[in-house]
Amino acid sequence: MARAHKISHTEFLRWPLYDRQKAVAYEIRLSEYCPDCGTHPDTWDPAKGGHPHAMEMRLEHCRGCEITEQHDKAIENKRDQVPAGGKWRLRAAREAQSDGSGDRVDEGRGPGEVQGPGPPAA
Repeated sequence: MARAHKISHTEFLRWPLYDRQKAVAYEIRLSEYCPDCGTHPDTWDPAKGGHPHAMEMRLEHCRGCEITEQHDKAIENKRDQVPAGGKWRLRAAREAQSDGSGDRVDEGRGPGEVQGPGPPAA
């Protein structure tokens, strides 16, 4: 528990008993979720308030993932050219593309933060 909360075990033991019990119960609950799909067994179990058809598959599109996949395919045979520890990351462009979205990068923002249409944030 202490590791999960990034505190020492001694600090964790200083917590009131009820808070420690809640923290342990919460970690147990989290461990029951499927690591692949992210659902909890109770989601599907009618005896526990769930339903056998509680979830459905839906295709969602992420432009960032699309660009990342395109880049990965383009450099597939060039992986040996990336220095040890080097990583490709998706970052905000310095100037917005003329794709009609109207999004732009505000130079005053941090890396990866995109300003949408309208005046820059103050």
